[in-house]
Amino acid sequence: MATWASFSSAGACGGHRSHGSIRATHPTVEPTLPLTLEMRLEEVERGAAGARARLVVVVTADRDVHDLELALPAPPAGASLDTLELPVRPLHLAPGESMTFNLPLRGPAHLDLPLRLTASFRTGDGQLLQLGQGVTLRAEPEQAGRSHAGAWEVMAVPLEAVHP
Repeated sequence: MATWASFSSAGACGGHRSHGSIRATHPTVEPTLPLTLEMRLEEVERGAAGARARLVVVVTADRDVHDLELALPAPPAGASLDTLELPVRPLHLAPGESMTFNLPLRGPAHLDLPLRLTASFRTGDGQLLQLGQGVTLRAEPEQAGRSHAGAWEVMAVPLEAVHP
């Protein structure tokens, strides 16, 4: 024999009936940032002399962006980054406008090369904001899988190919 339990909103409200509808609380969505920065490495090559790659920077405006200045600090000794494609003068982007910059990058042998881009700009209402984004050129190729709860998890890879 099955036993069914029934709960009513009247019982949950201390015996008083509520005439309004019951609403579930939902998480709020924060407003989006006026500017999105994306950094990624493409065409990565590694060798005894070091690593080479192309750093791709994509800047996309969600709203009017004025006086946009991009800064990418010089990499440490043994590395080179050609930042000639980055604009020297401040930029203005309209809503939905996007710009892509391709920067040749060379990293030292056997050392990771972290890079951090900063963007300073004014919104349409005059608010001054600064955003940052980063990426790391790894000296060694990244391995498939992930570290989870103290174990290295790898999908569909022969055990001989796993190097924790």
